[in-house]
Amino acid sequence: MHFTSTPRGARLARRLVSHRRHDWGHPYTTPVNETLTLITAELSANAVRHGHVHGRDFHVQLTLARTPSASR
Repeated sequence: MHFTSTPRGARLARRLVSHRRHDWGHPYTTPVNETLTLITAELSANAVRHGHVHGRDFHVQLTLARTPSASR
């Protein structure tokens, strides 16, 4: 998904990742979900803070891997 380079966009990206991992079998409070949500929060905050250019968004793509412990 594409998100605007704003704090709201970063928050929505973080929530999307958490919800998707929950839907894929990793409940919200599991270490896998929390870790990936934290990584997404950091990367999206960096995109907003350091890469903010008017009219340019950032993109988050999640891929469900065949190995349960793998995340992309």
